[in-house]
Amino acid sequence: MEEGAGDAEEIRLALVMNGGVGLAVWTGGVVHELDLLRRASRGDPEEGVKKSDLPVFRFWRRLTAEGAEPRRVRVDIISGTSAAGLNGMMLATAIGRDAGLPGLKEMWQKSAALDRLLAEPSERSLFNGEYFEERLRDAVEKVPHGDARPGGSDAVTLFLTATALDGRSRSFTDSFGNRFDVRDHRRLYRFERYGEEDAVVYTPEDGVWKIRKSRPRNDFAVAGTDLLVRAARATAGFPAVFPPVSELPLLERRELPKRVYDDPAGCVMDGGILDNEPFGPVLEAITRRPLDRKVKRVVVYVVPSGGRLPEEKAKDRACEEISAGTAGFGALGFPQEANFRIGAEELAARLRTSGRPTGEELFARLHEARTGEEPYVLPDFLALARGVFQEYRFNRARGVILEARDLLAAADSVTSLVFPPQVETAEIHEFLARRPGFRWIPPDDPECFTDWDRVWRWGLLPAERVLQTLSGHLQELAGAGDGPPAVRARLIEGAKALNGEVRKVLAVKDAVVGRLQRSFPRSGGFSDRQAAQLLDEVFAKLGVAEAVAEFVRNGNDHYTRTVADVEGRWSGAWDVVTDCLVIEVLTRAFVPPSGVTETLTPRFDLLRLGPDTMSRLFHDDRFGDLGERKLYGVRFQHFGAFVEPGWRTSDFVWGRLDAAHHLLPLLVSSAEEARAAETELHRLILNAELGSDGLEWMREHLTVLKRSGADLDLLPTLPRTYETLRTRDAVSGAVFRVVDKAAGSRLRPRIVRTWLRRETGYVLDEFWRASQGDDPRSAPRAALDALRHVLTRVVVRLAMLAVVLLVLGFVLGALFG
Repeated sequence: MEEGAGDAEEIRLALVMNGGVGLAVWTGGVVHELDLLRRASRGDPEEGVKKSDLPVFRFWRRLTAEGAEPRRVRVDIISGTSAAGLNGMMLATAIGRDAGLPGLKEMWQKSAALDRLLAEPSERSLFNGEYFEERLRDAVEKVPHGDARPGGSDAVTLFLTATALDGRSRSFTDSFGNRFDVRDHRRLYRFERYGEEDAVVYTPEDGVWKIRKSRPRNDFAVAGTDLLVRAARATAGFPAVFPPVSELPLLERRELPKRVYDDPAGCVMDGGILDNEPFGPVLEAITRRPLDRKVKRVVVYVVPSGGRLPEEKAKDRACEEISAGTAGFGALGFPQEANFRIGAEELAARLRTSGRPTGEELFARLHEARTGEEPYVLPDFLALARGVFQEYRFNRARGVILEARDLLAAADSVTSLVFPPQVETAEIHEFLARRPGFRWIPPDDPECFTDWDRVWRWGLLPAERVLQTLSGHLQELAGAGDGPPAVRARLIEGAKALNGEVRKVLAVKDAVVGRLQRSFPRSGGFSDRQAAQLLDEVFAKLGVAEAVAEFVRNGNDHYTRTVADVEGRWSGAWDVVTDCLVIEVLTRAFVPPSGVTETLTPRFDLLRLGPDTMSRLFHDDRFGDLGERKLYGVRFQHFGAFVEPGWRTSDFVWGRLDAAHHLLPLLVSSAEEARAAETELHRLILNAELGSDGLEWMREHLTVLKRSGADLDLLPTLPRTYETLRTRDAVSGAVFRVVDKAAGSRLRPRIVRTWLRRETGYVLDEFWRASQGDDPRSAPRAALDALRHVLTRVVVRLAMLAVVLLVLGFVLGALFG
């Protein structure tokens, strides 16, 4: 890294990538551009950059180095689904190995060639999965082996989804005790790289539970290539096109189903069937990321489809006018539509709660009042908190018991679909009056607001919220105004130290949850009293109250010293933790039980990166509404990019151009500057990929795509080259293999196989010839006519054979009868 880059503002990107089959070529271009940006912003040497990409690399370096402070763009979380997961895996592997990406364009040109995928015989699918896996392995092995330092500077987490063919059933009971089963086919795999400073664990050491640094981990090292390739092939295994694979080698990386279920390995395929946008794991991973500098967090949703939806085909028709094809093919997209809608709704809900929480806002006002900056006197919040303290204790006891019940239920073999019963009021009061009290709830003592530093009796989530509030306030002070760099650096240093204490609390929380679920009663039943007692025993066994008290003390010291250093007039005379506990009571005393145990959503901005915009180099009315139709990958049921190398080149280039368009606003403040930067950068990208005539080459392709309203209109534009003829023969052979496999032994005789292959080739030749003519739409009819001619010849020949046999029978009868 260049000198001074350690003080740079960091833009951390969490990628959620979807899109399958041929659309992976476009996402490959997006990933290529992201890789150039991240490497340029951190000051990587130019030696590892392809010569044609050097002008683009230098552009990104210049842009990220401009201004009063340099900015670094870092990709630290990647979630990939379906064929887009292949690109996500490649980027994560490059980051995990401290290297740059290999030539993704070259990889897709070879591995996505239809003639190659169909050329090798496959008994279990249309495409040859073994050939595809070999090409994928070749690409991973080309990533430089820079993994000697497993705990290097850039930590990265990769999530890949898949779908199991043999989903395990989960048992549920309704409110009336009726039992039923629901299958779960979802799969989620996690790969990580982190160093000693990036992760901590809470484990026993000589009988005493302690926080210790986790051992460095690098799942992207050369030794992990086989698992990476297996997971990538699983998530990209489009049904029937690629064969399913066993997930047995991936069990150690499987996150879903939960490990507590201990489900056996199954056969898995395309992750996009059930979970195309796994946002949840990404947001959870954000909360556990260490803070080491001023950070802007952005969740980038990479989706190769337009942002605006076209009118549906059935919109203007009466029900009796809708054909079976329209209904059938339309319904095929409903599962993914529901999946995308659920993901978008989850993001919307998270964004609503990712802003400045009420507690943090109230703490900021308290701070301003304490330092004399508030123009009015705030109420006596401590007195108010003490007034509602008993209600808070009651509400917290109820919420924690319900959460413990849910955690224990996750370890049960049967889940109850019953409205969660309220814990009996009398039982809660019994818990609150217990002597000695439970270790997970504050005692009935008003002094516990100030007497917290020896033994922490407030539980884990309040400790997490206290430390996050203090850390968030320091980050807010660092981001406000144009203070001296030294002051901002000191504030970030304090926030970093507080973030370290937050991650310690999260490590304790993980240990508590794990121990609680492993302690699930073998009898299968448990009461609220048992849940409360079991939780208390786990707290005692793990020494939670004493350990967390130390973390909160450290957090208090970090905060007060930091503020004292930057605001010299303040000596830290008041207890900021007491302020946070007062806020905890005031904001949680009357919330629903789920609000008591609710974790804070990390702050993030959402960036949707799609192909729905047009480059300013083609700012023309003719192309203004093309949107995603500028991609060949959306044609022919998303298999268009497999047909012709030039089509794949076009999609890859558009991936780079679209990525540049969406990423520039992260680095350029004004719209006018962004337009000028985009024009310059897009010219550099076109020149890097297509040479000096790249602008005209792309304009010709856009013109063809604009004129081609239907997919079949594109067929006449295909060049009559050796590659296209070989693709035609490969399709013919694949169709024959599918028919042969379906018919079984009836097609085994060589004469029958030879005849069928010849007739199949004839039908496809007629289709191809018609598609190259003046009316490509006539190609399906030409294929049907050819098939009709084949069947007619079969009938005529059978009839002639019957006549011959009849005449032969008469002759033989006359001779020997």
